[in-house]
Amino acid sequence: MPPQRIPDMANARVFRASQDVVRDEVAARGAEIVDLRARVTDRSGDQRPAFCLPEDTIHGSLAFGRLVVA
Repeated sequence: MPPQRIPDMANARVFRASQDVVRDEVAARGAEIVDLRARVTDRSGDQRPAFCLPEDTIHGSLAFGRLVVA
């Protein structure tokens, strides 16, 4: 799953719902899903600062990428 960083111009509910639909469709086709949300998000579902780039509001940090690779 992608970093849980929602762009300011996006609707958070729609953004998260679309991720769920895409994840389910990809999994239904046999792809392995790497879902780190339980490890990288806070209670609200937002990505924790340790896994964010402060100057980039969308992408995850190197620490997030390392978890994906691991």
